[in-house]
Formats: sequence, structure tokens, C-alpha cells
Amino acid sequence: MLGTLGVKLGELPQSSLAMMRSMLTHPEAAVSARKVLGEQIDRLAQAVPGEDARLRAALMMMTMLGVTVGHQLLDLDELRGVPHEEIARLLRPSLRALTGGAQGAGSAVS
Repeated sequence: MLGTLGVKLGELPQSSLAMMRSMLTHPEAAVSARKVLGEQIDRLAQAVPGEDARLRAALMMMTMLGVTVGHQLLDLDELRGVPHEEIARLLRPSLRALTGGAQGAGSAVS
């Protein structure tokens, strides 16, 4: 995840943006979003050491979701025009800390 952070901040497909717009107001979209996010959290948690791996994986995913919403849907002034690489550079330390990176996290997230 950390290796592709800049890519993940890039332009999303319209279908992904549509799901993100509707997930807070339409129950069916919320169910779909929870399923997709749950699967991504499961995969990420497998690469994160520790008993609380699923919680830390969920925090990583929600950080990325929040940044994506702010960047792609809300077009926040503070994020507009900032190169994806710069956002990724600033996010990496916090995401790495959540992986337990200092404790030798798996290569899938480093």
C-alpha cells in the first residue's frame, strides 16, 4: 500500500467516485462500500503484525478514504494542485507507524 500511495491518490474511476458520493446517503451503497472496504482491510491486516492488525488496517484505509474524499470529491483548497507524490510523502510516516513498520512489518505494506 505504501509503495503505491501516490498512485492510489490519482484520478479515480467515475464508478468509484459515484459509490463514494452515495455511500453516506443510500443504504445499498453503504452495504456495498462496507463489503469492499472490509475485503481491503482483511487483505491489509494479513500483512500487518500484531493482535490489533485489523484495527490498524482499518485506520489506514479510513485515512486514505478521508484524503480521497477531501481531494477528489470536496476539492479542498489545501489539497488542490498538490502533487500526489507530496501528499504520499507526508502520509507515509503515519501509515508506516500504523503498520508497525519500525517493528519489521511485512513487505506488502513497506
